[in-house]
Amino acid sequence: MKETFFRNIRFTDKLYVRIAAALFLILIVPFYLMLQSVQNSYRQYIEKELSERTISTIEKSEEEIRAAFQNMAAATNIFSMDDPLIGALKQEDTSWYERTLWFDKVVSKINTTNLFQVRTMHFAMVDRDGQIYIDSTMEGMHFPEEFLLDLIEKGTTREEYLSWSMFSPLPGDGRQDKYVSVYRPLFSEGVTGEYLATLMVCISQSEVGDILSRYRVGEEDFIYLCMEADGEIVFYLDEHRLADPGEIREIMAGIRESDGYEQSVIRDRTYIVSYYRLHQPWGFSGEPMYVLYFTEYTPIVQTFEAFAGRLNMMMLVFLALLILAAAVLAGFLTRPIVRLQRCMELYSEKQEVTGVNLTRRDEIGSLSRTFYEMEKKINELFVRLREETEVRERYRYQALRAQVNPHFLFNTLGTIRWMAVIRHADNITEMLDALGTILRYSMDREGETVRLGEELQMIRKYIFIQNYRYGRECRLKIDVKEELTDCPIIKFILQPVVENAFLHAFREFDGQPQITIDGERNGDELYLRVSDNGKGIEESIRESINDQNGPQRKKVTGIGLTNVNERIRIEYGDGYGIRIRPKAEGGTTVEYRLFIVRGNEDDEKTADCGR
Repeated sequence: MKETFFRNIRFTDKLYVRIAAALFLILIVPFYLMLQSVQNSYRQYIEKELSERTISTIEKSEEEIRAAFQNMAAATNIFSMDDPLIGALKQEDTSWYERTLWFDKVVSKINTTNLFQVRTMHFAMVDRDGQIYIDSTMEGMHFPEEFLLDLIEKGTTREEYLSWSMFSPLPGDGRQDKYVSVYRPLFSEGVTGEYLATLMVCISQSEVGDILSRYRVGEEDFIYLCMEADGEIVFYLDEHRLADPGEIREIMAGIRESDGYEQSVIRDRTYIVSYYRLHQPWGFSGEPMYVLYFTEYTPIVQTFEAFAGRLNMMMLVFLALLILAAAVLAGFLTRPIVRLQRCMELYSEKQEVTGVNLTRRDEIGSLSRTFYEMEKKINELFVRLREETEVRERYRYQALRAQVNPHFLFNTLGTIRWMAVIRHADNITEMLDALGTILRYSMDREGETVRLGEELQMIRKYIFIQNYRYGRECRLKIDVKEELTDCPIIKFILQPVVENAFLHAFREFDGQPQITIDGERNGDELYLRVSDNGKGIEESIRESINDQNGPQRKKVTGIGLTNVNERIRIEYGDGYGIRIRPKAEGGTTVEYRLFIVRGNEDDEKTADCGR
């Protein structure tokens, strides 16, 4: 029947099929994901490397443009340090013609020596009287009066030593070209003294475009210079004007760093947009600017996709070979497991286990040895289960034996009590009341679980009886919080310890006997301690009972503490029970470790006791 069941296992449920599938998932899927990750990483590396090279090129062009701007600022120094020109401007009776001659001489000196290596630098000056002086490259320009007054105001207020205007048209320039301009006031004593004039030095944006063109990598690449705040296009080097202002603003809106790159599709073509935030003096106008360098990426993508296609084809061939190898390997691995399964089926029929190879050194051998050891432990567990059942039944038998003919016992006790009352023997009456309470406690309750408070009340009655019996006063001290008295415990687990104290600890004891009971709750566990101040317990007995809580429990005879310990362990598990410890000042302490179980009745009280 079982052999037929084994042979009728569905193909998808067979172990070697599952192992082959697992190998596929463990090896193939990660390999494919790794391949895709490598492709993406390689693509990102190309993009990053291309962007970094582009940004490096932009930085070089920025250095050259910065040098041109610095040369413009240096040119203003020549004007401010030219004594003949400053002298002519200081003397109010100097004619416009004479001042023009001195202005042209300075311009000629700068141009003839090509001192600043700028191809075309334009010069203009307006004095404090509003008279304009321009070089030959600016002839034909007619500056409006408002522009001239604004220049004079810049000089007289002395707000800035140098002020810049980036890529702005000049008023009066009919060509509508854009310029980079720097303005400087001239004073009678260098940078101090009386205001004389305002100097303007300009270069055309074509000068900047020529510099950027020399650093353009590809012929199809194009460059835009934009304001950071609103993405306004300040300057562009794009002969075909491929990007419109809306696309440029959208790219600028997504920039969060000073330099980097991103992909952008413009007119159905993919570009790597490398962006770079320009440093001073590009920001002299008051707002920082970005350079956007567009590199066509479509040819690179096409080449990379062709390479990726060939790589994917190679992977498909590799996958087919790997699947075949996984199937062969799975079959090889599962053959000894199938044999072991058949041995397990035979064991389930209570037949002797045969055919298990215990000499193998691999995992299959380890599994076979584990199965062999498991079979031995199962037999040991059956033996242990029988022993525990015997202990439980013996405990129940003792409780039943105490309940023999309860009506007869109660009627007899009642008769004796009334005889004691008639004869005014109050001590006998009290003793009979205590004995009756103990008998009702043992007989009238169903089940084996009681509240801690009830167990403690029974101990009070029990000690009361023992004090009469032995003719000596044993003090009882109970230090248990009121809220713990609702905790459920096993019935009659404290009484054997108290009885041992009377039988052994207080025998031939000259001192004042005292028994102390205290306890506390820790989470779902209840800890109780019953201590006496007697002469102590023998070490051999203490160790024999304590060893029952360890992994190697010894067989201990007797029905007192041993039965209590075994009863607790059976009810709650191996981690629970009692431990006996000697007291330093003399006597013995028995520690209980119990688990608080929610009962069927008054669940809220028993679950919340001691919280």
